Amino acid sequence: MNINDLVSEFQNHTTELIKLVNSLSGEDYDRKPSPEKWSVSEVIVHLYISEKLFTNVLNGNCKSAERNPLEKIPLLKGVFLNLESNYNAPEIIQPKTGVKKLKDDMLLKLTEIRNGLAASLIEKNPEELCLDFAHPQLGLMTRIELGHLAWYHSIRHENQIKKTIAILC
Repeated sequence: MNINDLVSEFQNHTTELIKLVNSLSGEDYDRKPSPEKWSVSEVIVHLYISEKLFTNVLNGNCKSAERNPLEKIPLLKGVFLNLESNYNAPEIIQPKTGVKKLKDDMLLKLTEIRNGLAASLIEKNPEELCLDFAHPQLGLMTRIELGHLAWYHSIRHENQIKKTIAILC
């Protein structure tokens, strides 16, 4: 998949995610399915924080990759789209407990950060290795790999939101 196709898929996914979240009342948006699970509101905040960091990395220090710039995409897909596995988000990208964020405000912020992420992917060399972030297990990634990470991560959390809605509604 080339960078334009990736950006198009990510933008289409964003549209669907926003429709899904907008289908919720404000009460259901903020309600947790259980004490240890995130509310839809918290998932959206987590996506926003994550993608803000991704965008900063995409615009940060990069260099020519001395490897196949697409090599980690199958691994990213396998990890993030394995919906049977569970992971704990690093503290830096966790939503703050008890902090309420209005649905319309967060969806606007998420859309804006995703537009910036897409612009960075299109405007900069997607095959360059980004040096400002090393994933704890996967290491440094190229811009196109980070773009796939953002997309797969969002798909994973869309699935989480659907499960939350099924429990709440």
